[in-house]
Amino acid sequence: MARPFYRRLHSFRYRISGFLVLAASLFLAGCQMARMSLPANLAAEAREMACRGRQGFKFNEAFEFLPFKVLDVHRSWTTIRDWDAGWIAGARARQRYEFTTWEPRGPFWDGRCVVGAEATSLELRDFLGGDLEVEMAGVQSLLGLLKERGAKKPWKLVLGQSTGKRSLSGVLEKDDVRITIEGRHDLAQTPLAIYEAAGYILTLKGEAVAAVEVINKGAVWIHPGVSPEIRGVLAAAASALLLYQDLLALDLT
Repeated sequence: MARPFYRRLHSFRYRISGFLVLAASLFLAGCQMARMSLPANLAAEAREMACRGRQGFKFNEAFEFLPFKVLDVHRSWTTIRDWDAGWIAGARARQRYEFTTWEPRGPFWDGRCVVGAEATSLELRDFLGGDLEVEMAGVQSLLGLLKERGAKKPWKLVLGQSTGKRSLSGVLEKDDVRITIEGRHDLAQTPLAIYEAAGYILTLKGEAVAAVEVINKGAVWIHPGVSPEIRGVLAAAASALLLYQDLLALDLT
């Protein structure tokens, strides 16, 4: 019996992107890891905060990008519902996670996020002596509320990835403050790019104020000129992106 559609969606796409990460590493002559490309102002003015403790499976998720610590991570099981209506097949998946981001001598930030994904394909069995499967749509979203403890209103994180797009994009906003978030695929010191996002750039009023590298061990950059509240919510958003799992890429066989 064939695997459910959801479990085989995009498998070729991620094999290709994995090859490109390897190719980029070889291009760099094996002396360093592939890294995301940074905006010039962050590369010159922001300090890199490398992640520690993020990689590897563990029941008690916790990591840090000093001085920030990501604590009390709770992740739900991924729920999956496959469906088949003759020629059209598809699936929906959902996962929730919560966390706290804290900087010593600073406030605690609590985050609650939900990831949803949906995919559909057109399938023709015994078509001219063979089988045909065509992807019709694959969409994914990440929604979250990020709130400083004691504050009255949370920040809203709204990101989406529609058919044909390679990574999440969207906004982080509260009241009249709007921070845009875009995936970045190009790598530093190489002309190569990868299919999935190497990281994300967060922009406020046309200026990059933070970057989040999600490949390898992960890293975060926050511009030193932002206000304390913006610094806190950028760190919380970085935590949400570092904890995010691409449900369309998970191997659920």
